[in-house]
Amino acid sequence: AVGNSKGAVAIQTYPVAARTVVTITASCGGASKVFTLTVNPAAFGYFNDTSGTRTGGQTASVAFTLTGVAVNDANVAFTSSNQAAASVPASLTVRAGTSTGVVVIQTVPVAVQTVVTIAGSYGGASRVFTLTVNPTALGYFNDAAGTRTGGQTASVVFTLTGVAVNDVNVVLTSSNPAGASGPASLTQRAGTATGM
Repeated sequence: AVGNSKGAVAIQTYPVAARTVVTITASCGGASKVFTLTVNPAAFGYFNDTSGTRTGGQTASVAFTLTGVAVNDANVAFTSSNQAAASVPASLTVRAGTSTGVVVIQTVPVAVQTVVTIAGSYGGASRVFTLTVNPTALGYFNDAAGTRTGGQTASVVFTLTGVAVNDVNVVLTSSNPAGASGPASLTQRAGTATGM
């Protein structure tokens, strides 16, 4: 019986600083065949975050990776479609011998929900990350005791999810106004995030 006439060879590439064309020649029994392999330098490969949502004023740390190890220090460029709502550094350096990094996106308080597109690019490749910046909302409303004798008052702390851009009205309702009631609303001043 004739044995298997097919085989495979593993060709190991190495990080390169520029596009490099390599010719691999195989010879056997007086015959030669040529295989041409193009080795590309690292480029921008991955840019993502698990949530993509922040309340204005918070930061988002977003991981990114190159498609391979950088031979030399790599300057990755970043842009924001709305620097007033979410700003990024113009560039970050990925050190030679590495392939990953983290860009910190700084959001600012907004009056309405704002969608911002953050783009990262390097080596002729670009990736986009979409961040939704939300306005401030009620985040915490509690009291340590939760029990009072009739006639006493309860001072209950509340916190917004971020600093208010404009004055915010916090509306209060009671399930039993005859037993306990508060003001219909409280005004949280712009530039603050907590009250009682």
